[in-house]
Amino acid sequence: MTISKGDPSECYVLLVKRFDREKAQGGYDRARMVSALTLLRADDSDRSRDLWSYILLAEELRRVCEAPQRQVHELFKRMSFNALISNTYDHPRNHTAIAKNKDWKLSPAYDLTPSTPISLEQGDLALTCGDQGRIARPSNLLSQCHRFAGRIQFIWWAFLHNPGLTRSLRLASLADRLLHHRKSAVSPWSGPR
Repeated sequence: MTISKGDPSECYVLLVKRFDREKAQGGYDRARMVSALTLLRADDSDRSRDLWSYILLAEELRRVCEAPQRQVHELFKRMSFNALISNTYDHPRNHTAIAKNKDWKLSPAYDLTPSTPISLEQGDLALTCGDQGRIARPSNLLSQCHRFAGRIQFIWWAFLHNPGLTRSLRLASLADRLLHHRKSAVSPWSGPR
């Protein structure tokens, strides 16, 4: 739902239903939540920056979540989406595990903040996303994909590395493939790094 004040081209607000509370008799039931900052045993200082990692978060989700492979696969898709929209605000407080009952899972995505990339060829994320650190390019995202998804079909690897494609088109292709991925014939990742 969008709401605007005055001229619709001036201001938009997106209202999203809260996912951490549900209406109950006499009030609301609140879900338990723990941030990725806590799961990673990190803090907001530069001293902990090396712990800010999608790869390490995937390992922690495997440790605490029900259906961990599904949760880790979802984290990989979110990491790719953050790269696509140049979300440099993907810090560990903007990823959480949630439990409405006894089982933990990755919470719905929130606080997605698209930004104008400084460079058309390269962007960064707040968390480490591959062998080359925080660099948000397809080759870096794919460099650790085996840690997220186990066996995924990446036949399109050469397409993503076509020098004729812009960074945006490569990331869009990656996101499209991830969003439409099905559990069909899969092969282990064997592309170059």
